[in-house]
Amino acid sequence: MVQKLDWVACAVGGSHDSAIVRVKLPEGFKVDELPAAVKIETCFGNYSSSFEVTNGLLIFTRNVSMRATAAGSLEADANRSWFSRNAGRVL
Repeated sequence: MVQKLDWVACAVGGSHDSAIVRVKLPEGFKVDELPAAVKIETCFGNYSSSFEVTNGLLIFTRNVSMRATAAGSLEADANRSWFSRNAGRVL
């Protein structure tokens, strides 16, 4: 009898990336709305981003951390969910 495989190794790599983008706004320009800050924390990694206007600059900050881990089949859906929610944000 063949035993059912119940472990899936996931190569998630212990990395961190961050970015800060500053855009000088035209003098007198009023920002009427900004995207909401995002903060996601899971066992696979963390993601955060925020926008702010300070001293005539629009500032975007993004942080992505991925933990080195191995995920079993029970965590596969959570892992897939984290990557699908953050795929566009990580790039």
